[in-house]
Amino acid sequence: YLDIVHVDPWKKYQDIELGIKETIQNIKFLHKLNPKITFEIGTEEAIRKFTEEELNFLLNELQIGLTDREFEKIEYVCIQSGVGLDVTNRKNVGKFNQGSLESMIRICKSYAKKSKEHNGDYLDWPGIITRFKNGLNSLNIGPEIAQIETETIIDFMNDDQINLFYKACYDSKKWEKWVNSDFDFFK
Repeated sequence: YLDIVHVDPWKKYQDIELGIKETIQNIKFLHKLNPKITFEIGTEEAIRKFTEEELNFLLNELQIGLTDREFEKIEYVCIQSGVGLDVTNRKNVGKFNQGSLESMIRICKSYAKKSKEHNGDYLDWPGIITRFKNGLNSLNIGPEIAQIETETIIDFMNDDQINLFYKACYDSKKWEKWVNSDFDFFK
């Protein structure tokens, strides 16, 4: 019941050829299950940095390794412009690289794909406008929205509910990927 799936094997497969192979296998499998599904491919810089040449290689290899119909189902390609997230302090980190942004957008367009940048959370309006004026199609702000949503839900909870909620979150360990290893959950 999903319309679009982000195929992102890069945390496990840092080697570009292995990551491409896994991406192809995932797209073929999912497309066979549901030929209407579309895909987002690639990853953010914190998981695996891509150069412009590697992004082009990725798309070229996918075009070769997938059928025309499967390749056509890739809707978005993650591009990178030098920024990452510091969710704990609610800010972007890194240095914005407009040249990289423009180059990766051109590569996406040359394969008739839409560009999407992750880590758009906490950007100021000039940063957002710059990206879209340079041709970016989409910007991911998932963590920022999730923080706002969580704070809104907590505002409606009593102390016992908050304690149960925090325990469930802590026990899940899903928060660990968003914080540094020295993060103190109980501060």
